[in-house]
Amino acid sequence: MDIYTILSSKPHNPHYLNRYIKFIRYCQSKNIGYEGYVENHHICPKSLFPKYKNFNENIWNKILLTARQHFIAHIILSEVYNTPEMKQALWFMSNGKWKKFNKFSIIYDNLRNDKSLREFRSENGKKLGKLTKGKTVVKNSDGEVKRLSVDDPKIKSGEYFGIMKYKTTAKDNAGNTLSVSVDDPNLIKKNIMELQKVM
Repeated sequence: MDIYTILSSKPHNPHYLNRYIKFIRYCQSKNIGYEGYVENHHICPKSLFPKYKNFNENIWNKILLTARQHFIAHIILSEVYNTPEMKQALWFMSNGKWKKFNKFSIIYDNLRNDKSLREFRSENGKKLGKLTKGKTVVKNSDGEVKRLSVDDPKIKSGEYFGIMKYKTTAKDNAGNTLSVSVDDPNLIKKNIMELQKVM
């Protein structure tokens, strides 16, 4: 199967497509004999090429990548196709911090490879779910943050409110998304940071 022909059949950025192909080839050779944590990656993204998403029928479309490699592959793919689907896949992996991918991809990789963390999450996931069920994170006017039951009288009275109340999402002039107070002077004056509300 000619993967390049398939990938180039959709509107794309040729420069980043070439980088993506080189990166995939590099990972294929580098990962031979690797025995650490790996993740399945669709070389031809399933959101753009749904007919190739089944690995059993299209084994050629599957590559095993480390967590860091998988993260970087999605960064490149988001540049290759620049579609909402590619950006969303990357956002889910990075929690919206993809511009700092060098730092976060290493952290993500380290966390995914941490055996003690995997064991802890496996053992404590159900306990944590029971502890947080029916609760929400709130704060008071002094900024004190607590986790309270959703029907707690302190919430109903307005003493405590959602942590995002009186905040808005904005972008600075570098394009970074921020959570800022609605009365932030930079937002009001649109001065140094030139914040703009995100619609």
